[in-house]
Amino acid sequence: MKITNPLPNSRLKKYPFGNIYQYFGVNGLYYGRLGLLGHNGLDIATYYGDEVRSAHNGKVAGVYYNPTLGGQVISITGYERFIMDGQECVLHSVYGHLIKDSQKVKVGDIVQMGQAIGLEGNTGFVISGGIPYWGNAPNTIGTHLHLGLYVVKTSNWQFLYPENGFKGAVDPLRFLETDEQEKINAMKEILDNAKWLLNNMLNKLRK
Repeated sequence: MKITNPLPNSRLKKYPFGNIYQYFGVNGLYYGRLGLLGHNGLDIATYYGDEVRSAHNGKVAGVYYNPTLGGQVISITGYERFIMDGQECVLHSVYGHLIKDSQKVKVGDIVQMGQAIGLEGNTGFVISGGIPYWGNAPNTIGTHLHLGLYVVKTSNWQFLYPENGFKGAVDPLRFLETDEQEKINAMKEILDNAKWLLNNMLNKLRK
């Protein structure tokens, strides 16, 4: 099952070689405050007001505003079924930090892969350059899209991996069309994050 880049003018490589500013699964200490092992999505940044497009075919499941987290959010549940770990599943995608009230769809709408659904913004809680989680990214990069992705079982419409430490979210790079080296780089960063978390926990236990 493949999805398309929701910001088609972006390059799916880590900054400064592309437009990915934060991989899935990184910065565990920070996201631990939210009960996560790390970042539960993929942050892609281009320009304020750029069109955000649906990553797959589906039905709009949610359009809401959360000022303390995702800001303006749209969620879409796919209808194309596939098998993962022996289960029939569909994808559920979440698009965060859009410009408030910029949505071009409403709950219940059927959307096609690549269809414009809203505008890239910086609503909600965003992380910008100048702090460790963004490395050396420009300090105006608060504008970005948070792409969250979930695998949902059609047997009971529950997440396939609810106890994975990311509240069911999975790495969007697994499903996006990008080069294999970028996926390898992302996995290395996730593993480094896991090692750091484990060492941090062990050091606390030793005290």
